[in-house]
Amino acid sequence: MLPSWTSAYTASSADLWAPDASAHNGEYWLYYAASTVGSTNSAIGLAVSSSGEPGTFVDSGAPVYTSADCPGSNAIDPASIVDTSGNAWLAFGSWSSGIQIVPVNNNTGVPTGVSCTQLAYHPSGTGIEGSYIYPHGGYYYLFASIDTCCDGDNSTYRIIVGRSTSVTGPYPDRGGLTLTNGGGTIVVSAHGNINGPGGESVFTGADGAVLVYHYYDGNNNGYPALGLNALGWTSDGWPYVH
Repeated sequence: MLPSWTSAYTASSADLWAPDASAHNGEYWLYYAASTVGSTNSAIGLAVSSSGEPGTFVDSGAPVYTSADCPGSNAIDPASIVDTSGNAWLAFGSWSSGIQIVPVNNNTGVPTGVSCTQLAYHPSGTGIEGSYIYPHGGYYYLFASIDTCCDGDNSTYRIIVGRSTSVTGPYPDRGGLTLTNGGGTIVVSAHGNINGPGGESVFTGADGAVLVYHYYDGNNNGYPALGLNALGWTSDGWPYVH
């Protein structure tokens, strides 16, 4: 059964978005977004499990963060990150004011109430959302999706990246333009039958970092599909897909 509190944010559609599951201190935190398309009346929920198995997650019973907690923002697309000092954070956000980050309680996963910090912003028409932060080689790499999602083969989504020595930024791209000023080095864009790649995350596999994303398959009438690519790193530390 879906948490009843989400109805106020989903127009009772029972449509929840963008789950993000990660392991923390012997438990699993599952963040998710409650919203409707085009609305900034959005909220982030949190469910916790000791095993990570389906059916074992217990919801917090209320939103842990809302758009109102970070004025001007849109509280969707949550993504957990633990910095190199062991402190937990939550990145989130979308077109309205870009990508934001807040610290969270290391034991509960709930944001601490400290003000949000903007990490990335793109002007209207090249919106940015779906961020994920991945530590590597002394940097934090902020991956995000820009342009338009969810229109099959007509989707213009692309995956970009910037990097910083601080989890709270600033995040310049490879050319030095910060993501808060519309920067972003392209990692994956449309090619071949791959249309609208975005909604990315990164995990560490047996052979290194792997980029995971969705796209629309031009060889299958634009049907949604899952992409996985191993990431390589240039000599100056920028990611590229194999």
